[in-house]
Amino acid sequence: MRNVGVVDYLGLTSALSNHLSDIAPEYTNILVDEAQDFGTTELGVVRRLVPSGLNDIFLCGDIAQTILPKHRLIAEAGLSLVTRERIRQNYRNSREILRAAYDVLKNNLHEEIIGDEDLEILDPKFANFSGPIPMALAANTLEEEIAYAYKYAQTRLSDTAKSACIAFAGFSARDVAMFAEKYGVSALDGTYNPTLVPIVFCDLEQTKGYEFDTLIIIQCADGVLPPRDAPKEEEFRTSCKLYVAMTRARKELILSFHGAISSWIKAVSTTIGTGFWNEFEVLDPQLMRGIPDRLPECEPTRELEDTGGLTGREFIYTSQAIGLSSDAQDKLIEVVDGRGLRAAGTGARLKWPDMKSFFEDLRASRRSDRIIGSTVADELRRLTS
Repeated sequence: MRNVGVVDYLGLTSALSNHLSDIAPEYTNILVDEAQDFGTTELGVVRRLVPSGLNDIFLCGDIAQTILPKHRLIAEAGLSLVTRERIRQNYRNSREILRAAYDVLKNNLHEEIIGDEDLEILDPKFANFSGPIPMALAANTLEEEIAYAYKYAQTRLSDTAKSACIAFAGFSARDVAMFAEKYGVSALDGTYNPTLVPIVFCDLEQTKGYEFDTLIIIQCADGVLPPRDAPKEEEFRTSCKLYVAMTRARKELILSFHGAISSWIKAVSTTIGTGFWNEFEVLDPQLMRGIPDRLPECEPTRELEDTGGLTGREFIYTSQAIGLSSDAQDKLIEVVDGRGLRAAGTGARLKWPDMKSFFEDLRASRRSDRIIGSTVADELRRLTS
């Protein structure tokens, strides 16, 4: 990420850690919500922002809802004499919803995580009301799933539900946000107000921090939950996201799928019922509006001729430049400048207007090596082989 000039939140925190000694106390007390997503470094920053004292720092969180993979040792962050309190009562979810989510998570955690002293999954017996059993409902296609879910959400909102959410497993937040426009529905974000926007679309992760009377999770299918391309040892992170999403449902939870049901859902058939969508809702053909497009996380692979018109600076942001050394990237920016330059008299190129002309010269001879260096030239030639 550093090589292509971008940074994420972890990178910002890492950079800040180089200046911990410069941070002085500015507050009398600090309360940290969603503390499960704070790593050792972030907690170390918090420690320095408030002087040590009675009730100086209050951390509130649920380790079972951890989304971000971070190293976290409270003692290493400088927090000592920690007193732990457990909130036993659950006021959000029905007993049935909590039991189903509890079973899904417990079945998919590694033993060392279950043994973590910080991890406590709230027992379903602490829920203070009951409701319908969560259902896993099958449709023929993903498009049908979405149409059924939307119609069902409308039905529930016309009855007793005050809010409804349709969460899409296997899609990113921006995939869902673009698709929501086809239904004229808002995508869940920080501006959500259930009194003004009774129904929303979102991905699994965006459900965190909210609650809905009715929640429907789309595409709870084999290969999606767990993701077929995820390492086995990382599957628990997705199961944590699923757990969080399931516990956003207050009164009613539906897990929708087509094809083979997720093995995670199949394994807890004693707490999740199964059936078909057409037993619960009528399919409206006008609601068949396709499925979300999966937007690539990075630029799709292009052939050399597709990148031929780019400058060196533009080229280093393509997938073809992944893995290039910093020296090679710097040289491309310098010599493929979009204008080009030739030596007086000989007409030999000193700079190139685009990548196409640069690669052509690179393949034709080694005359360019004296300008960009033989090591960099050989590295770049490998891109053309």
